[in-house]
Amino acid sequence: CTFSQHWKGNREKMAAAVKSLHRYAVKGMAPDSMQKVALGSGDYFFPNDRRWAVLKKDKTDSFNADEPKWLHKENYECVFTAGEALAAIETSFNDASHTLSIRPRDLAGDG
Repeated sequence: CTFSQHWKGNREKMAAAVKSLHRYAVKGMAPDSMQKVALGSGDYFFPNDRRWAVLKKDKTDSFNADEPKWLHKENYECVFTAGEALAAIETSFNDASHTLSIRPRDLAGDG
């Protein structure tokens, strides 16, 4: 049976709890932990999730800043494939000030 079929038949038996909320302001980078998120009717994503991305150096011709369009993830860097360069920085987005912060990661404190 599919999950939706299973869920429909067992509504009273199923319980769910949200243990953490995370948003990825920069695609492929570490997430922001969030205490709460406001979603509007019909929203299917967190606000400002993957709003930015780091374009690969050899893919710069594929992006037009004047007319931005969706590009496949292979065009972007991410922590898992870019190695030490991206692993050495951390990002966070402040919703109130609309500010993206990029700073060196405290590698000594990551233990």
